[in-house]
Amino acid sequence: MNNQSRISKEERLACLRLIRSDNIGIKTFYTFLKYYGSAVTAIKRISELPSLNLKTRKITLASENDIQQELEQTEKLGAQFLHYKDQDYPYLLKLTADPPPFLTIRGKKELLQRDSIAIVGSRNASTNGLNFTHKIVKELSQADLVIVSGLARGIDTAAHKSSIVNGTIAVIAGGIDNIYPPENKKLFEEIAENGLIIAENPYGTPPTAKSFPQRNRIISGLCMSTVIMEANLKSGSLITARFAAEQGRNVFAVPGFPLDYRYSGTNHLLKQGAILIESAEDILECLNYNRPKQLDLLNTETTDKDLPEEACEIKQGIDQIQDLILSSIGFSPTTIDDLMIRHNLSVDIIQIAILELELEGKIIKSSHNTITLMS
Repeated sequence: MNNQSRISKEERLACLRLIRSDNIGIKTFYTFLKYYGSAVTAIKRISELPSLNLKTRKITLASENDIQQELEQTEKLGAQFLHYKDQDYPYLLKLTADPPPFLTIRGKKELLQRDSIAIVGSRNASTNGLNFTHKIVKELSQADLVIVSGLARGIDTAAHKSSIVNGTIAVIAGGIDNIYPPENKKLFEEIAENGLIIAENPYGTPPTAKSFPQRNRIISGLCMSTVIMEANLKSGSLITARFAAEQGRNVFAVPGFPLDYRYSGTNHLLKQGAILIESAEDILECLNYNRPKQLDLLNTETTDKDLPEEACEIKQGIDQIQDLILSSIGFSPTTIDDLMIRHNLSVDIIQIAILELELEGKIIKSSHNTITLMS
């Protein structure tokens, strides 16, 4: 297991055992850690109360043997675990509600320290949709952006293939060993060699219907922005878009002809306030993307004493922006666009500042891209 962490090996193993236990989800996991102070203590207390029920569901702890077997299988595959307190854990994902306590990763983990953008869309993609995906992804990759997608058929596959040279991350719904769809086996191995594979579920877990939305929240959570290339109204890509909006991230959508059902979902997103794009330049201009890797230093640690000098300056700059935001808003809604124009702030930095203020309970962000002070 990765040892770039401030927690002990014993605590890491206890955390993995806790999250792998029956009827302990992410919310319960973090509740136990907050209540008991550590996973080690939580496991001891639960063991002392074998009949403990949580909302009528009996908790059964994962066995130490099962955890040891998962560790061995994962290591044998050339993969490793990232704990949410590890230095390499994705910074933006950590800012989301209930981030995965563990990620299993295989490949080049340094890609997690670069700026990334999610590209998702229809499995039954049109030729135009695939060609447009290839064009946009190539241009975004050349701007040094890592492309994140879900390894699905159609748009996802095109996004990965077009970005594998410059950096691509595939978030999968099953365990780190489970290749789905099976026809993407070669692509899976190419990404494991040249990019990065991420799984939340345990080794050996096949994908299920509910695990795809869970995967989608990670895809959007890793990125400052999500692009929906082509999607109908029932597409899972709209779930990714919803997660991105809830996480305070940009949602871009490609418009399509009204009679083409494959664009009914993207056209719907545009009516709901998504940002219309017709080129990679539209995305880059919206993000004010004039400094490659401008978020890298923010992805290392969140305490000043352990940050490089330049990172400290950036973090202190965000602290100042947060103070500026708080002094500029009240209990009536203020649009984020107004704040950006008034104080000449870029979208990426103000989004990070707003996310942290939300997590601290100081502001409320609405679906209309406005913020107010928490009453």
